[in-house]
Amino acid sequence: MIPRRSFIATTALASASLAAAAPQRSLARLVGITTGGLNFQRENKVLNAISLPRFMRDDLGMQMIDLNTRWLTAFDDKYIGKVRDNAEKHGCFFSNLKVNHRYEAVTTANKTLRSRNGTAIR
Repeated sequence: MIPRRSFIATTALASASLAAAAPQRSLARLVGITTGGLNFQRENKVLNAISLPRFMRDDLGMQMIDLNTRWLTAFDDKYIGKVRDNAEKHGCFFSNLKVNHRYEAVTTANKTLRSRNGTAIR
């Protein structure tokens, strides 16, 4: 398992890389989607980070994507550049990079589970 600090540093660099070359656009009247709503499609290999922008444009008529880190299969510059370039090719852009982690139950009402997962994250 990657250490928490390394993961945060890596995803911060990936996020900066996604945003670095993105042209400044007005967000007025744009509707987007968070990719968390498409987890079924991702998990069943219907969509991935590369195919997502075309789906967004052609099927949903949207340009703005809030990307979850679960959609990224790598965090190196080459792959992140490919994801960004493909989004631009399809007229889409990333408005946010949501960092996900394995321990989703940190907000659960189950005190034991919340404590165990909080300890694992730290």
